[in-house]
Amino acid sequence: ATADMDQVKVWDVKTGREIFSTATKGDVTALAFSPDNQYLIAGTWHGNMFIWKTGDFKIYAGGNVHQEKIVGLGFTADGKKVITASEDSTIKAT
Repeated sequence: ATADMDQVKVWDVKTGREIFSTATKGDVTALAFSPDNQYLIAGTWHGNMFIWKTGDFKIYAGGNVHQEKIVGLGFTADGKKVITASEDSTIKAT
């Protein structure tokens, strides 16, 4: 997966073909896949987080989780929670 400004794109690594592209509310600052590759998460400059199911790339969840830019995110090892870190000096588990 790649991000450029407010665009998230997912590529097939075998063919190099783009398989998903979408715009987000705010520039994307972090991306991560779940441990089982079933979900993709993105964090933005405005503190928003988006989660897509990778099977159909429909939005699974999302919303504002921080007051400032998300600077890092990832799933817990069991894939049940998302951890986000922000320039607002907070770390959250959702």
